[in-house]
Amino acid sequence: MGGGVVPDEQKFRLPFWLRMALEWAAGIAAWFGGFELIKLLFSELNARLLSAQLYIIATAVALAAVIAVREWRTSRKEKYANITGYVEQASHVLRELQTYMTDNAPSEGASEREFSEFFEICKSKVSLVLDQLSLTFVSLTGTKCRTSVKLIYDRSGETYYYTLARDKGSDQKCREMDNRRIEQNHDPLKKNSPFSLLLDDTNSTWHYFANNLLEDERFSSTSFSAYDPKWGQTGVPPKRRFRQNVDAWPLPYRSTIACTICQSPGPFVSSPKTVVLGFVTVDSESRGVFTERWDVPLVAALANALYHPLKRLLEIQNQMNQMTPLKTQNGSTVEHIPQASRLALPSSEVTK
Repeated sequence: MGGGVVPDEQKFRLPFWLRMALEWAAGIAAWFGGFELIKLLFSELNARLLSAQLYIIATAVALAAVIAVREWRTSRKEKYANITGYVEQASHVLRELQTYMTDNAPSEGASEREFSEFFEICKSKVSLVLDQLSLTFVSLTGTKCRTSVKLIYDRSGETYYYTLARDKGSDQKCREMDNRRIEQNHDPLKKNSPFSLLLDDTNSTWHYFANNLLEDERFSSTSFSAYDPKWGQTGVPPKRRFRQNVDAWPLPYRSTIACTICQSPGPFVSSPKTVVLGFVTVDSESRGVFTERWDVPLVAALANALYHPLKRLLEIQNQMNQMTPLKTQNGSTVEHIPQASRLALPSSEVTK
């Protein structure tokens, strides 16, 4: 009936339940064999009793450790199984975002109001995607997690970044500060190691991972002076003080993941270098909560999916910037800078 030849190893393969029964039987027999070994090694009755008791205790401890490790691994797998709904919802919102941008992109002669409404709706949908990413990591880590999209722009030959959108919870707390940082050009890329390292030609990875920023000697950030002006403009924290006094840490997060929003070269991609628009970030108020092997791909997948919607959004925003200065979320006006956009002109995309 068209069937192939069955390999010999499959012909004689025992059913799973039978193999498990034989393995358990062999294990139990080996364990009882340990008592026979004690009889051979010790001739005195007291020595045999003591050795047998120690043998039983050691077996119980080892079994408890195996069960604990197995339960920990199983619970971790269950957590990743439980996030599928959040991932599906994020994909759903991304699809809606792309559909909305295709159907409602402002025409060339559109008014400032039409551009602004379009941009705000798109940004709100990006924020909804970040909400799902935040819920994903809250579920995985059991801690409060924040998410954001940060984009890069160029001014006078220097690269800066700013926050385009955050999850709803952190946006309410950080909106005024984010606006102020945009107005002041507060965040040059070179003073922020998580991002500058990703654009370094000597770095082969496209993500930054730190499970304990207090101990990361590479970490520097202009966020220190944004959250607490007394730290000045260097962005370099005094590591020793933080090791001794964790409460002195001024940032609301202590571990983080950042992945680039980029398009890499490929067989059907015209650009010979990777084009970077910005970064997707996830951070937690606690330390040691992320797993690089599993959590980084989750963030990277979303960053990859955001590339084309954000690239199109930047192109439309640049059309708007030709008509009017960019306004921050609180309504204050940011002066228009020729040849530089707060939302990364195509000419200011970073390549690597």
